[in-house]
Amino acid sequence: MKKYLPLLIITGLLLIVFSSLVTAQEKKAKLKYEGLTACKTCHSRDSIGGIEYTKYANGPHSKAFETLKNDESKKIAKEMGIEDASASPKCLKCHVTAYGKEDQHGKKFKYEEGVTCEACHGPGEKYKPMPVMRDHEACIKNGLIVPDVKGCKKCHNEESPTYVPFDFDKKWALIKHGKKKADKK
Repeated sequence: MKKYLPLLIITGLLLIVFSSLVTAQEKKAKLKYEGLTACKTCHSRDSIGGIEYTKYANGPHSKAFETLKNDESKKIAKEMGIEDASASPKCLKCHVTAYGKEDQHGKKFKYEEGVTCEACHGPGEKYKPMPVMRDHEACIKNGLIVPDVKGCKKCHNEESPTYVPFDFDKKWALIKHGKKKADKK
C-alpha cells in the first residue's frame, strides 16, 4: 500500500485541480448578459466612464438587429431560403448579442438592442459594478473580454452573405474606445 500512496496522492490532487478548473469555467460560462442599459448608465458621459455608448449608438452594431428587417435583408434572406431574417438563427447569431444563450439573459436584456457591448466584452454580470469597473484587472478577472480580431471574425467572415474583407485595424479605428490611456497605445 505504501508503494501506491504517492500515486494515489498525485491522482487525488489532479482530480481536485481539474474539477476546480471545470467549475470555474462553468461559472464563467453562465454569467448573465445584462443588456445595454447596464453599460449606458456610466458609458454615456465622459465625466463618468467615457462616451462608448455614443459611439455604439451612432455605429452599425446598434442597428444590426433592425438591419434584418430592411428590404435588402429581406431579399438576401429570400435568396437563402430564409422566410424571416429577424427570426432566423443563421442571421441572429451575428445580428444580436448572446443568441442561443437565453439561459444567460438578464432581466433587462433585449435582442432589439443589436450587437451590444457584451457581444465583444462578454457578459457583464460580474464586471459591471462600479467598484470592479474602476480596476481593469478586476474587470478581466470578472469576465471582461478585451476584443481582438479573432472575436470580430466570429461574425465578420466569409459565412456572411454580405461579406467584405475585414481589416481589424481600420474597423477598430472607427469604434476605438476606452480609457484615454488605453487609446494612446
